[in-house]
Amino acid sequence: MQILFRKWWVILIQGILLIVLSIYIFGHPGIALASLALWLSILILISGFAGLLAWWLTSSDAREISSLLWSVGSIVVGLVLLIKTYFTMQLLAILVGTWMIVTGGWLMQQGWTQRRNSFVAWVIFIPGLISLITGIMAVFNVATGATAVSIIVGIQLFLAGIAMVVLAFVKRKIVNTVKDKAAELA
Repeated sequence: MQILFRKWWVILIQGILLIVLSIYIFGHPGIALASLALWLSILILISGFAGLLAWWLTSSDAREISSLLWSVGSIVVGLVLLIKTYFTMQLLAILVGTWMIVTGGWLMQQGWTQRRNSFVAWVIFIPGLISLITGIMAVFNVATGATAVSIIVGIQLFLAGIAMVVLAFVKRKIVNTVKDKAAELA
């Protein structure tokens, strides 16, 4: 239990760093998208090599040709994505844009079905429309896609950072409470 609560300040520093990183991402959407594209490419490439190594280390009677093909395909895709960074950035922007279009369309449909309750319908419909329009812009404009990706990633990092800061203070309070109770018992 002592190990669990010993370094509450490490969590605090991590939370602060996540908040700072989120602010940087909000201010530099192109760099955020390029970084995400780079990491995605590297992860796919590494997973391909790991799969190839696992296939090679497996006994010859247990090897599956589909596993080999998947691993080689992952290596090829990872290399293409790594070499063609701008293409990878476009692909990510299109994927995020498509997700926003689908989400926006669904929200608009849900808002339309709630049109009898006018306030709720507008609260659902308008963000759906904004998501749909932004998604279309992200699909056809990499800069808008980079902004969309950076906002999504930035918000997630910002919220995670805030949660970690709060967790650090909660852990500090628990540590102090446990120390006080231990001192009372001694």
